[in-house]
Amino acid sequence: MNLSHPGNTPPSRVLGIDYGERKIGLAVSSEDGKFVFGRGILRASSVQEVLDRIRHICGEDGITTIIVGMPFAKDGGRGDSARAVEAFVQKLRAATPLPVVLEDERMTSLLAQRLSHEAGESGKDDDELAAKVLVEGYLERNYSSDTPI
Repeated sequence: MNLSHPGNTPPSRVLGIDYGERKIGLAVSSEDGKFVFGRGILRASSVQEVLDRIRHICGEDGITTIIVGMPFAKDGGRGDSARAVEAFVQKLRAATPLPVVLEDERMTSLLAQRLSHEAGESGKDDDELAAKVLVEGYLERNYSSDTPI
């Protein structure tokens, strides 16, 4: 995705997190916010290990903002998955001084599956792609040239 940001500069680098209790998809934006790259999948044995790895990635990649997908229900309510994300975000906020922003991710997984299917890669792990879609949507909504200044 190529975004322009006239006068509305995005944070230097954004880390997107598609949180799941077994797998966590990651994506990182370029410094100018014009591109988003998959950063892999975390599979960790403990929340502390996940937090340590995220802190390491943030330092290594120069991350300034963390976006975490919030899996609201179709009616906007919060189910078990949303409560698990909220608990994770609480720990993440305590583990890093970086701003952690919650973003509605209701459509990111579906879009990631569709994009994967269209690319002929159905059946692959879509968590990283979902994180990428999450970051792209955040940057587009908040920093695209269509956003009023």
